[in-house]
Amino acid sequence: MKDLLSKKKKQSIKLKDELPGRLKSIALLITDKWKEVIKQFIDGAITGFVSELIIFLINNFITTMKRMVRIIKEGLMSLVSMIRFLLNPPEEMLPEEVHHQCMKLGMSILVTSGGILLEEVIEKFLMA
Repeated sequence: MKDLLSKKKKQSIKLKDELPGRLKSIALLITDKWKEVIKQFIDGAITGFVSELIIFLINNFITTMKRMVRIIKEGLMSLVSMIRFLLNPPEEMLPEEVHHQCMKLGMSILVTSGGILLEEVIEKFLMA
């Protein structure tokens, strides 16, 4: 037991003597390689920035495409509804009333599309 304790004391004294020398050699290695470290840092920063930029653009493009698909879908549904109403109007309706209702359905296409586009613009503005 005494032998173990004496060895630990010797090792701790030895470590205290070696530690400054080791720290100096590490500092020298770092100063020798600082140019490489800076180069790697810049390369990593540029790669990360470009990667995040590409992901941002893809996400925005996909979101915009989803909204365009929604505009097309809503527009086609309203257009089909308008044509169906125009071809099969209620019998008691006057032709002027049928045309007025068709105009309302046509305007709903524009209002819906405008609302979806406005939603896109507001989201982009808030993100910026």
